[in-house]
Amino acid sequence: MHSDSAKFPAAGLRPSCPECGNPLSGPLPACPRCGLPLSGPVAAELWQVDGALASLRAREAQLLGRRAQLLGLLRADRERFATGSRSSGGLVEAEAEGRPGAGADEQPMVAGVRGSAGGAAGSGADARASAGRPSQEVSRRTAQNLLLILGGLLLTVAAIVFIAVSWGHLGIAGRSAVLAAITGVTLAVPALLLRRGLTSTAETVGVLGLALTLLDGYAARRVGLLDSLSGTDYAAGAIGLTALVAAAYARIVRLTLPMPIAIVLIQVPLPLLAIDASRTWLTVALTATAALDAGVWIAAGRAAAARTRGLRVTAAVCLGTTGTIALMTGGYLTVIAETAGAALPHAGALVGLAAVGLIIALRVDDSTRVLPVVLAATALTLALSAPIRPLLRDGWQVLPYTAAALAVMALAVLLPSRLRTAGVASGGVLALVSVLPLAPEAAIVLLSPLSRLDEVWAGTAWLWGPIDSVRPATIAFALLALACAVLARWRRNPGALVFGTPAVMLVAVAYGLGYLPALAVFVALALLLTAVATSYQAATWAAGSAAAQAVAWSLAMESATYVTLGVLFAAWAILYRRPAALTGAVLSGGGLMWALLAGAGLPVLDSCAVGLAVAAALALAAGYVTPPAKHDDDRPSGRTEEVWSPRTFGHGLAVVLATLSVLPVIDAVASVLGSYVPAFTPWRGLPQLVEQRLLVAPALALSGAVLTLVTRPAAAAVAGSIVVAVVPVTVPMPYPLVLALLVAGTAAAAAVATRNRVGAGAALWLGSLAIGWALAFQWATLAVLPALALVAGASAVLGRARFAAMAIAGLLVAGEAVAVARAMAVEAVEAYTLPFALVLLALGWWRTRSRQISSWPVYGPGLALAFGPSLLAEAGSLRSLLLGIAALAVTLAGARGRLQAPAVLGGLTLAAVTLRELAPWIAELVGVVPRWVPIAVGGLLLLVVGATYEARKRDLIRLKDAVARLR
Repeated sequence: MHSDSAKFPAAGLRPSCPECGNPLSGPLPACPRCGLPLSGPVAAELWQVDGALASLRAREAQLLGRRAQLLGLLRADRERFATGSRSSGGLVEAEAEGRPGAGADEQPMVAGVRGSAGGAAGSGADARASAGRPSQEVSRRTAQNLLLILGGLLLTVAAIVFIAVSWGHLGIAGRSAVLAAITGVTLAVPALLLRRGLTSTAETVGVLGLALTLLDGYAARRVGLLDSLSGTDYAAGAIGLTALVAAAYARIVRLTLPMPIAIVLIQVPLPLLAIDASRTWLTVALTATAALDAGVWIAAGRAAAARTRGLRVTAAVCLGTTGTIALMTGGYLTVIAETAGAALPHAGALVGLAAVGLIIALRVDDSTRVLPVVLAATALTLALSAPIRPLLRDGWQVLPYTAAALAVMALAVLLPSRLRTAGVASGGVLALVSVLPLAPEAAIVLLSPLSRLDEVWAGTAWLWGPIDSVRPATIAFALLALACAVLARWRRNPGALVFGTPAVMLVAVAYGLGYLPALAVFVALALLLTAVATSYQAATWAAGSAAAQAVAWSLAMESATYVTLGVLFAAWAILYRRPAALTGAVLSGGGLMWALLAGAGLPVLDSCAVGLAVAAALALAAGYVTPPAKHDDDRPSGRTEEVWSPRTFGHGLAVVLATLSVLPVIDAVASVLGSYVPAFTPWRGLPQLVEQRLLVAPALALSGAVLTLVTRPAAAAVAGSIVVAVVPVTVPMPYPLVLALLVAGTAAAAAVATRNRVGAGAALWLGSLAIGWALAFQWATLAVLPALALVAGASAVLGRARFAAMAIAGLLVAGEAVAVARAMAVEAVEAYTLPFALVLLALGWWRTRSRQISSWPVYGPGLALAFGPSLLAEAGSLRSLLLGIAALAVTLAGARGRLQAPAVLGGLTLAAVTLRELAPWIAELVGVVPRWVPIAVGGLLLLVVGATYEARKRDLIRLKDAVARLR
């Protein structure tokens, strides 16, 4: 390098080229691989930059390793802080140990306070020792509590085993002494432990003493104490006495755990006594226990929160558990009660339970007040319904619960504002739950017309008598509707419509009004709800459900169907103009058309398609002529008003109905595919494809017109092509007329394709159908293919997709040539391949006019189709001569035009023809000459090739490059 350049990298760095990374053995003027100059001032500075970057990377790796080490030390100190075992200055010690060289001029920071240098330096040994110790996974207090709990459990188990197993080996005095000694010592020890500050140990021993107290009661029972009492009564007394002892013991010794234990134990005595006496008082006992829990919870809330937090939690859990059990027990016992007298004690207990829940709800400030409100509402509902339910028959025993729940809703209005919403909601939910057993029977009755679809227009009315089983449902729904209507004064809700509509519909069935009166009720209800919907939009769906019920029941008689649909259509078209009104009007109008056509004896599915198409047309018309309506409860503005305007909604509904109209006649549309059957058996006649269904084409035409008007005009091409394709398979007509219709439809779609691409697909489809129909007969094929070729040619001249149209026209002309050859019984394979090969070559030439592309996709398919079948056909002198001349001409043309595909394919074809023609002579020559001659010739050839290997190799490479340069 020059004198002004930097020195070559030192031995610590591996020298390499900065550009390509090639290792360098020493100073060089340039890189031997990439030629990058490595001398001069620029190269010198580049060496310096690379060296500095290498040093920075090494330093970064060192600092990252040190960071991970320090972070580990800080995490260890965090664990020591959490367990309380970390000594002061631990972080300072770790810092001093982790950073060698920290002295008086470098003071570490601990929690934002800078320590002294001497303290940092003098604590290095402790830091190293603490770093070597594993971190504590549990705190000292946790370990202590674990040991105490295990010890207490072991002592309790030992006491149980002692009393159960070894008790009989002692006498009366021994037993008394042991019991007194163990229990007394255990209960006295916690006081001594508290004086020494061993609180956890004292709590554990105190709990053990209470457990021994229970065991003392069991032991006393074993020796015959109070034998006159039953086992259940004795157990209740023993547990209750232990609870009182625990409560007193907690007050005297000032322990924390005995009082929650006393609360848990006090849940047992009263229910045990009630079970032993009679189940009549079980609900009362559970309610009294819940009330006691509530009192403890309230009393604990008045004391200091820190001392009574656990007591309040225990009382709340016991209250919730016991209250729930009391509610479930009382509800079950009221349901199975056979008389009102048997249900009264449980009802009274449930009223008390409701009072307890209400008192608790009034004292709770957070969102948990909902739970006691729900408990109170449920208990009061069961209590109010309990005395009445046994007085009613089986089918009517649900109504007292509904009435009681509604009464609870009314009473909840009197509650304070913070409880009113929860109370009303609880009553409403309970009322809904109470009517669920009645809903299945009501649904079966209202949907019963669906089970009589085989009796539509049978000529006789559907008669039925009174149905007693749905009368309770009628009254229950009426009560719910009335309650929702009253509640609507405070908060608007559609409940009156939700329950009132089925209630009115069930009246006609439940009380056996007869067919025509019931149908009149359904229609009148639909009209009334329609009038209500003009000012209250939520009534729309109710009017629709009533109208659907009326239409369903009207199917029994043809005249009733006409009248019902006509009345509904007139009402919805006149009374109001809302999106829902458009839906009802167009559906009833379409249904009326369906009914009229079906009544005239036309197929039901085809009539349905026409009805849906008419409904789509009505929706489209209604969207244009119906002005927007405004309601007090629904005043859209801005974009919302535009979206839900009658025109927009009518257009959307028209699209949906027009699309649905295709479904009933989808089989007719699918039968169009049968037109392709003659393509598999050409010129053998036409299979049976026509099924007379005169309504399919008008239905599809009307739906297509609606879709065209709503969407884009280009949709007319798609809809029209479907109609044209369906007409030949649904309308009987002469065969030539079918061909003319399909060709005309193809021409019309092609004309649309000159301005819009949508018509191209329609033209292709109709053209393929025309070819399929034409292949049934020879004369039809010869007539249709030129006509379609003329259509494609006109599209190529007038349209934008000229290449595609030209390709189709060329293929059709080729097909016509093949058809003519087949009709003339020509056997030469070239008559069937050359027309299509020429079309492919012409199309390839057309593609190369505006751009240069490889000759393989342009001329390869056409040449392969022209040469391949002829090579595989039977060889003849004329065929070989013409094929050889054509191959030679193609090869020369490819070489002149520098085209790879013609040159290669022409040359290969020419070689194949030559070999095929020389093969007999070569075989004859091989048979004449001695056998050693071919071997000698082969050896000589190998010697020549080996001697001139390099020259031949260069010749082959030049030949390959020459071919590769061709396009």
